[in-house]
Amino acid sequence: MNATTVIIFANQKGGTGKSSLLILFACYLARLGYKIEVIDADPQKTTSNWYRGYEGGIENLKCTEVEFEDVADEISAIRTEALTDFILLDTAGAHTDQISEKLTLADLAIIPVKASQADTDSSRTTAAYLTAKKIPYCYLLNQVRSNDSDLTPVIVGLSVASNGNIIEKVIGSRKAYERFHGAHTKPWDAPKAPKADILKEVDDAWKALVKKFDFLAKELTNA
Repeated sequence: MNATTVIIFANQKGGTGKSSLLILFACYLARLGYKIEVIDADPQKTTSNWYRGYEGGIENLKCTEVEFEDVADEISAIRTEALTDFILLDTAGAHTDQISEKLTLADLAIIPVKASQADTDSSRTTAAYLTAKKIPYCYLLNQVRSNDSDLTPVIVGLSVASNGNIIEKVIGSRKAYERFHGAHTKPWDAPKAPKADILKEVDDAWKALVKKFDFLAKELTNA
């Protein structure tokens, strides 16, 4: 495994919260002390627009807008410098040959899904491609509540379909995300935001990911 780990957030369906989930993980990992490089290759530029709200930047976190055809070169350049622990790549909510090709650059793909039949059905094309290319991946339930009555059948269905490639942790409502995104602040500093809930959910999800994919456990770069 390369010293710099590439995690791609992908789902062919739009509106699954890929960018908001990426921002949460980027902030979380940077706060732990990891060196994070976010590559925003999503035409909507949600992630880079959020990042630009910080005039002084965010410690341990960089965000770069990249045209989709230049993603491979950007990843190669970052890995050559060997100063980054994780590259988090944001992609468009679509399924094209170009996007599929970029999935092969990932060490891990995270597929955000909501607790709906439409979301789970649409995500399976992405999962099938990743399986065919032997790229590690997992589903992560996004913008749902742990007590959602629709959650259990979704978890069971995705777990069966993906041979257990699902993290049975959830990231909560979009409103919590919007509170810190709209204020251009970090999730743990957002006014009136349920800080503990956001941090605990992301922390629980990351620990579950590390348990499932041990290559995510690493020493801090230049610690």
